[in-house]
Amino acid sequence: MMMTMNRKERRAAASQARGGKVRTQGVSAKVAAAIEHAKVGAFELAEPLLDQALRADDEDVEAKHQLGMVYVRTGRTEAGLKLLNEAVEARPGESLYWNNLAAAYLSVERSAEAVEAARKAANITPGYAMAWQNIAFGLRDLKDHAGAIDAFERAARLESLSPESLASWAESLSTERRFAEAEVEARKALEAQPEDHAILSLLGWILVEQGNDREARDVFKRSLEKKPDQFLAALNYGLLLLKVGDREAALRWLRRSTSIDPRSFAAWQVLARELAKDGLKDEALPAAERALRLSPGDPGMTELVAKLKGETAIAPNQIVIDYGEVPAVTGETEGPTSAEDGIIDLSILKIE
Repeated sequence: MMMTMNRKERRAAASQARGGKVRTQGVSAKVAAAIEHAKVGAFELAEPLLDQALRADDEDVEAKHQLGMVYVRTGRTEAGLKLLNEAVEARPGESLYWNNLAAAYLSVERSAEAVEAARKAANITPGYAMAWQNIAFGLRDLKDHAGAIDAFERAARLESLSPESLASWAESLSTERRFAEAEVEARKALEAQPEDHAILSLLGWILVEQGNDREARDVFKRSLEKKPDQFLAALNYGLLLLKVGDREAALRWLRRSTSIDPRSFAAWQVLARELAKDGLKDEALPAAERALRLSPGDPGMTELVAKLKGETAIAPNQIVIDYGEVPAVTGETEGPTSAEDGIIDLSILKIE
């Protein structure tokens, strides 16, 4: 099951300050002071200085660039995009501007535009590692994992990658079923951040795909001890426990997965089938009914519901089910909505 970052995590990434290259020569005193404030995350001090600089000179390109980044980092992305686009229009040969525009697009999931902007940065400065990382992130979001892998490889040849980038690289490698290579990069990421629950979950998934069930079990357990409300980790751990024959623990984690995300058809489907196998009809029937509500007419769940109710096989539209109230989703309301959505908490914003 593929693990990807959800919408809320993308927006959260946009508020993270990133250090790196900044223009400090040939700028006004106010802009230079604003840059120093922004470097330490003091955006409330940087913004008024940049406003003053633009009032004094509305063509101050660096002030527009810096204010655009402040807006992006403080959640005003559309206003930030407008200023960043004005900056690249004024200085189309500035790779730093194109890269930061790409990062802003990534933060609002405009991945195609992000890739285009990051490619312009890399074309201007071929050795620009951060631009290649942004190309990789955008291509990954566009499901071009082969292209993402190539971009991550280029970035890695230029500089050491962050644990988040290594984990993203491992994710794309896994999607291309290059699990041995994915394991290498995931372990590098975990070596740098050994307590990161998301990287642990990713490694667990990779190990399962390679048949290393014993270590995968330990890795998933560590991850879930650190953060029990990970949907895919809970579901995959439950499936792994089924595989190794620990049905009691498996059912606990399958139940847990439906509690974390009651909107997941896959979780309810697996739980219903396994409960039915164990003869737990009173629990299996509501689980199967929930799955059928999430995916009306699903043949497998339709048949299971009919069997559990003691009915003969009938057409799906003839089954009448009283579902009652759907429990409210607890925790984050913008979390995964299916088994294809993910839990990996990886930062994508690469602003310099």
